[in-house]
Amino acid sequence: MNPELAAPTARSTQARPSAVVAAPKVPMIQFVNSYRLGQLLSVAARLGVADALASGPRPIAELAEATGAVASSLYRVLRALAALGVFEEVEPRVFGLTPLAATLRSDAPVSLRGAAAMLGEDWHWRTWSELGHSVRTGAPAFDAIFGLEFNRAYEQDPAIQGSFDQASEDLEKLAAASIRAAYSFDGVRLLVNVEAAGGFGGLLAGILNEYPETRGVFVDRDFVVGRAEQRMRGSALAQRIRFVAWDSPQPLPEGGDVYLLRNVLRDQDDAGARDVLTACRAALGPGGRLLVVEMVIAPGNELSMGKIIDIDALLFTALGRERSVAEYRALLSASGFDVTRVIPTPGPLVLIEATASETKNGALK
Repeated sequence: MNPELAAPTARSTQARPSAVVAAPKVPMIQFVNSYRLGQLLSVAARLGVADALASGPRPIAELAEATGAVASSLYRVLRALAALGVFEEVEPRVFGLTPLAATLRSDAPVSLRGAAAMLGEDWHWRTWSELGHSVRTGAPAFDAIFGLEFNRAYEQDPAIQGSFDQASEDLEKLAAASIRAAYSFDGVRLLVNVEAAGGFGGLLAGILNEYPETRGVFVDRDFVVGRAEQRMRGSALAQRIRFVAWDSPQPLPEGGDVYLLRNVLRDQDDAGARDVLTACRAALGPGGRLLVVEMVIAPGNELSMGKIIDIDALLFTALGRERSVAEYRALLSASGFDVTRVIPTPGPLVLIEATASETKNGALK
């Protein structure tokens, strides 16, 4: 038994009153142990346990054989997860899915299997273990551990590339569902989707499927664009999407009715973000709109996923950071935009819609 969780005995209370310590609060115990939950979820995701349970509950021996695990060890993992509502022990040593566990299925409408798996990968796990380095130095822990920037490592290391891509595609589907539920693209003839290695055109494809009169331009780094174009080749949408390799501060394709930026500004410091926004303003067609899709930092002590994901930016990028709505408003204003709407979504993302500021004598007012 963990001695820290044991109740003090009468003898110890009488002999050493000063040594009696109140039991830790339950929420704090959960907080300090949450890293264990992350690894449990990652292992279950990588093994494909939820997929193996898609047709119904199964005995642990069958699950172990289906996932390539040792039955006794897998049982202990699933028992721990079932205690938290992820999976369910429906009868002794027989497990089934719960609504939470179903999100780990690879065929779920919005799957989180890739994201859960990536968070337990060695490269991600080791980087988070060196958070102290980033706090002390302000520099990305990833660079210090692996000797190069994350973007370069992503291009060179198949292990990083594979796990990051799967997580990105899953999160892209989540973003697509959130955006399409919250925003209408009616009347949009040309949609320019600017990304930052966050997927392979799935968001744009999902929107175009719903709006058959809309054409699209997918914009990302050269390495990502080439793979996105290859994946889309031969599909019905291939004729409606143009693929453009781009890196700020180069000009963007012109004439779009909507420029959709997802996870682009978070990878930039304020100067870099203004460069991206200035390029968008210069490219906008008449009456065009800008749609910034990001997690945002909620005010005060309010809980928001943006505050947690912001630590990823600290660990993996030299300049990136999440921002509050007020900070985005300031960036947009400085880049020649007026914010017209701030739109929440069913997920953790916020949509910030903006239009070009009016001009006076050719200059921003």
